[in-house]
Amino acid sequence: MEENVFERMAKKYDSPERMALAKIISDRVRLELKETKEKTLLDYGSGTGLVGLALTDLVKQSTLVDSSENMVQIIQEKIDTQDIRHVTAKVLDLTKENINRKSRYHHCFFSFTSHS
Repeated sequence: MEENVFERMAKKYDSPERMALAKIISDRVRLELKETKEKTLLDYGSGTGLVGLALTDLVKQSTLVDSSENMVQIIQEKIDTQDIRHVTAKVLDLTKENINRKSRYHHCFFSFTSHS
């Protein structure tokens, strides 16, 4: 089985450079999300949640998804530490499995998912 490189990167993922880039992205997304308090958001390829967690105040429910269990574990630690009740973190690799068909999201974004 091929190892997911992001499993190794997870603990060091929140570098100052990546945090600065995530702020730029979340600030830009924030400008586009209007009247979203009753809406849902999906952040696919969320990494450690740098972008998705910065937007949770804008929506009713957020789901942060990543293919790396270690990344999702870090998201969950942030959710627990900050006592965020309307955010769910899930491990999911859309190249290998489908998202739950009953899941519906008003807003979906993919900010750090283009890797080769």
